[in-house]
This record gives sequence, C-alpha cells and structure tokens, in this order.
Amino acid sequence: MSQSSSMVYPDRRPVGRYSAIGNDVLEKIADIELPRPARKVLDRIVKDTIGYPETKSFTRQEVRRVKTKITMERFKEKTGLTEEEIETALDNLEQRNIIKRDGDEITFNHHLEEWGNRFI
Repeated sequence: MSQSSSMVYPDRRPVGRYSAIGNDVLEKIADIELPRPARKVLDRIVKDTIGYPETKSFTRQEVRRVKTKITMERFKEKTGLTEEEIETALDNLEQRNIIKRDGDEITFNHHLEEWGNRFI
C-alpha cells in the first residue's frame, strides 16, 4: 500500500461522513435518464431523506427518513440552480412518480417499480 493510500484509509474505514443508501436505489437512479438539473434536485432529495437517519427515541433505533421539508432556498443553495430550474425538475420528478410533494414537504417514493422511465 502506498503512503498516500494509507493516509486516506489508514484503517480501511471511509473517511468523513457518509450516507447509507441502498444499492437498489443507487442502481435505479444510475439507470434512469435525467437532465442535469433534475439529477441535482433528486440527489439533494435522496441525501435529505433516505440519506439522513432519524433516531427513534423510544427504541434508540435509527430509521431512514422518507419525508422531509426542503425549502426553495435550500435547493438553490445546495444545487446552484435557479428557482425555475428547480420547479421544473420537481414537477418532472413528481410526474414520473419518483417523488410526491405537499408544499415544502417531499416524499421519496421507495417503490422503485412505480417510477416512470421517460423524462417528461
């Protein structure tokens, strides 16, 4: 193992924080065709929902979020997109049944077989 490799992974554990997202979700996202703005918006939704655990206080068990509130300001800050690009991306992701929206609350659809294949 080279010096630089051992510095990056000294004990073979990932460096820094990471998100535990299932391979089935990652495979599905990798296989669908999305315009760049929609991909950036979807990546942010995945990170802020299933990529971010919640702890159930009565059991101390971590569960993955399905819903979260994401404001337009957060989307703009995290994606670098305009409000119009974000709205178009959200509309199209919703039409493909990848997400559901109720105001700022976004639900990620875990039923991957329900996703539409073509971007509208």
